[in-house]
Amino acid sequence: MYVLESFHRLTRNHIATILESVTTFPSIRIRDPRVIHGALRHYERLGIDFADAYLAASAAADGVRAVASFDRDLDRVATVRRIDPAAR
Repeated sequence: MYVLESFHRLTRNHIATILESVTTFPSIRIRDPRVIHGALRHYERLGIDFADAYLAASAAADGVRAVASFDRDLDRVATVRRIDPAAR
């Protein structure tokens, strides 16, 4: 994602659209397409890194309502609550 955004200067919308299309290729197998599609939506709409978007989508798919993360970008995701590991 970083290379597509920074070097190729593609928008998040364009990247998400391309990757959504790639996931439909018969030669590509995805273990849980709901997670990938959810992550791409978070990445595109919320402007968070794909790794954080994947974490949030994976947690939601597994019924996990809270995740521990230092990254405040996860606070933008409505389906999961972020727990700050540094908070006491």
